Amino acid sequence: MHLKCGVLRAVECRKPLLIAANTGISAWIDGNGRVVQQAPRRRDAVIIADVQADGRHSFYVAHGDWFAGVCLLACIGFAVFGVWDRRRRRAV
Repeated sequence: MHLKCGVLRAVECRKPLLIAANTGISAWIDGNGRVVQQAPRRRDAVIIADVQADGRHSFYVAHGDWFAGVCLLACIGFAVFGVWDRRRRRAV
């Protein structure tokens, strides 16, 4: 699970990611989310990674969670409108 989340985090930030796990899967993930190298689970292994700085910036890093906030506000607005409309129709 941590490897899958690490792939998403690498893509989200457009940065390479190294995962070191005691009993899980250790891996080197590039900024595009590709697993370049991975060690087997619960086995001793060495990963030698030549990680290069990635100058790209993702939309999420540049703008943050504003899109999720707008979606939340829209959902709250629709809920309030639905409650208001239901009460209005009962009153009539």
